[in-house]
Amino acid sequence: MESETANLTPQLFIAKKREAKEPHTSAEIAWFIQQFMSGNVKDYQMTAWLMAVCINGMTAEETAALTEAM
Repeated sequence: MESETANLTPQLFIAKKREAKEPHTSAEIAWFIQQFMSGNVKDYQMTAWLMAVCINGMTAEETAALTEAM
């Protein structure tokens, strides 16, 4: 999982959902939630990602990964 998220930043994570080119992986979602809970992702960044989710939706796999990560 670490190698999959080694170069990930909150900005890249948000952009991936905003641009809706491909779904997030389970590892990416787990990383983002962990970073948010650790205080490394700011509230406004989580809000931006949630807005992108509202606009573009989530796959069943993304939803399951988010549920597991929380």
